[in-house]
Amino acid sequence: MKKNYFIYLFVLIFLCIAFGFPLYSQNFHVTETWKIMENANNAFDGKEFGEALNLCEKAKQAHIQSIEADISALKKSLAPTEVKKAGDSIDNILTVLEKREETSAIAIIDSVLLIHPEAYFGNSISSLIDWMQTQKAFPESDFLSGKVYEAEGETDLAFSFYGKALELNAFLDVPDERFTIIYRMAEIAKNEGNKGAWEKYLLLIPMEDPIFGKPGDESLTLSAMIKAIKSDKTAEKFFYSFRHSNFIALRAYQDLASFYLYDSKGRIDRALPVAVLAASVSVTELSAVLSREDFNFEYQTLADLIIRIGKNSKISSWAHDEKIWDSFLLLATILHDDGEKPQAISIWTILSKYCPDVSVARKASDSLVLNN
Repeated sequence: MKKNYFIYLFVLIFLCIAFGFPLYSQNFHVTETWKIMENANNAFDGKEFGEALNLCEKAKQAHIQSIEADISALKKSLAPTEVKKAGDSIDNILTVLEKREETSAIAIIDSVLLIHPEAYFGNSISSLIDWMQTQKAFPESDFLSGKVYEAEGETDLAFSFYGKALELNAFLDVPDERFTIIYRMAEIAKNEGNKGAWEKYLLLIPMEDPIFGKPGDESLTLSAMIKAIKSDKTAEKFFYSFRHSNFIALRAYQDLASFYLYDSKGRIDRALPVAVLAASVSVTELSAVLSREDFNFEYQTLADLIIRIGKNSKISSWAHDEKIWDSFLLLATILHDDGEKPQAISIWTILSKYCPDVSVARKASDSLVLNN
């Protein structure tokens, strides 16, 4: 019986992965909720904002009803005396349910166990049901509602819905979507001139990065990165020695560096750590992207890396769109203002000579003229 159970579970996992079904979904199929959300997103893309909002609310209600239906079905299957005799143990209950061929109840339990193992619930079916009750939250609906209101210029309402989605971010189907929500809230704060809120929301992203540490209390790794860049007049020791692949935080590091440099009275003590991380992430990402195009690539110098990028129009275009080069311009400016002028001049010189983005090369050249 145990062997059959594991075969059944394997098939369930395979179906979820192969067809993209949500891991907690009634009857193994894409639930009505996600069909409605797909329609809501299509309405949003088509600028049918009223329809998108209606569908968001409809999706939220469908989600709640789906979970309540699963809970009700599960409780009904647990009600017979034979099942009650199995106690509260998930293992024992599954054995009885298999014997009774209660396939729907087994499917509901297994879909939950794909997310958390039995040990997470203390092997307790009552704890599992309690957890299911918490899953009624549906932040995707609030997030899309926020996008609709933002598109319509209702920024207060947009901010409110983004806030609701962020509070419920633990229930997001795609966990990293929380960063998208945070970036949207930061952008609204910036556009409304609320500098304090802009900084507050941007900081939520690096605060999840152990390499960052805390403002004014940087990690040992980040302290070593700053020491390396200050100890080498070309800054090449830093670019060669350190890699950081937290690409999702790049924009936050860049925006914070800009905020502390230009909007917070030249807070170099705050600007330098985030600028260093932005530059490290940028070098890491450029090297990784280039390595996927050229398997023989090995990092030598920043100039060599940029020259190679310039020979690949696809990567050059990507770097422009992602504003990768801004990391180096910001770092050079902050280093210069911090008294590390040789390092700044070295970076500006490389960018002015080799950067494939003409506007960036021109800005670097202008900085050299102004600061030499």
